[in-house]
Amino acid sequence: VPVLFVVPWAIVKYLYEDNG
Repeated sequence: VPVLFVVPWAIVKYLYEDNG
């Protein structure tokens, strides 16, 4: 999996889980 895809996905997942 391309890093350019993993990086933004990880950020969104982190923010989403942190938000609730």
